[in-house]
Order: sequence, then structure tokens, then C-alpha cells
Amino acid sequence: IKAVQMAGEYDRSMRMVQALTGASSDQMKQYDTQLKQLAMNAGVAPDALAKGLYNVLSAGYQGATAMNVLTMATEDAKIGMTNATVTTDALTNILKSFSVKTQDVTRVNGEMLETVTLGKATFEQYAQSIVKSASSANQFHVSMETMNAAWATMTSSGIRAAQASTDFQQSLKVMDGNIGTVAKSLAKNGIAFNEAKFNSMSYGDQVVYLNGALEKANEKHVKIT
Repeated sequence: IKAVQMAGEYDRSMRMVQALTGASSDQMKQYDTQLKQLAMNAGVAPDALAKGLYNVLSAGYQGATAMNVLTMATEDAKIGMTNATVTTDALTNILKSFSVKTQDVTRVNGEMLETVTLGKATFEQYAQSIVKSASSANQFHVSMETMNAAWATMTSSGIRAAQASTDFQQSLKVMDGNIGTVAKSLAKNGIAFNEAKFNSMSYGDQVVYLNGALEKANEKHVKIT
């Protein structure tokens, strides 16, 4: 009875995938064959993979590339003890946010796993929190490597995954959009801060430079807006 129910759920999921992505019947037959093989190889229920496939196709990937992305995300799900829906959402969003070329998908996926290893959080926590960070990083022209390094550094320091993502986004808004206000506040209180020099720095160097100025403000018991 359970097997029949699972087969029915898989069939409904695949029909939904076709209806929402516009894939042809021939394409769906190919996906069906490859997805069932992946399910056997990975030991994952086909219905779960069908939901992951929807995320991949919705992101614009098709054919062999789509199955490659789904396969990597499925392995991520096994490693991170989560599901393919979560990992495909994270992987495809990061790939699209940073306009990653097809040949670089494996490298990016490896970097995601390395980020979790260097930080202090689960892959699921990373996947659920990093999507918004990726959008902000793209908006402020910060690289994926810098974003991941910042997230790993903060979580390894004890900051929760979701909070690390929020803090990263806020830092970008301050250092890119509001640094003029900060510089004026520092100057008003007699604290040296070279805004032009700051703007020419990388994100990591900006953090160090700004932190140094704020430490001086703290020593003077000055509150910087």
C-alpha cells in the first residue's frame, strides 16, 4: 500500500513539474528515467527528487545540466542530512545570483560544502540562510568567495547561521550605501577615517579598517551613528 502511495505521489509531482516548467513529454520521459536511476544510486525517494528537479528546471537548467545540478544537490542533501528541495534551492539560487557558468557548477558546489566545513553550522542551515546573502552580495558587487568566507568566519565565531547571513547583509548596506554618514560621524568626533581609501578596499579590508575606527570611537566613549 505504501509503495502504491509513493508511486502516486511521484506521478503527481512529475505532472506538476511538467505543468509548471513547460517541459515536453519527451523531456519528461528522459527526466523520469534518469531521476529513477538517481533515486536508486543515491537511496533517495523519487518523489523527493522530483521536487528538487522542479527547483532546478525553474532556475533555467535543462537536460544533462539539470540532472548534473540535481545529482550534486542530492549528494549535498545526504551529506548535510537534509532534502533535495532545500539543497537544490540553495545551489540554483547561488548559481544564478553570481551568474556561474555551466562548467563551474561543480567548483561552486564544492565551495559551498567547504564553507560549511570551515564554519560552524549544518548544510541545511547554510542552505536556508545563504540565499538572501547571495542576493545582497550580487547587488553590492561582492564575490561569492567573499560572502562564503564572511559567513564561515562569523559562524565559526559562534554567531548563528541565520544571524550571520543577516549581519553580512547589514554590513554591505552600511559599507556601501551609508559609509558617508559613518565617515561624517567619525570626523565630527575627531577620529581619522579616509573614505576614499575605504571605498577602494576589498570587503575584508573594509571590515578591518572600519573596525579600527570604531574601536577608537569606543575608547573615546563616542557613539557612531
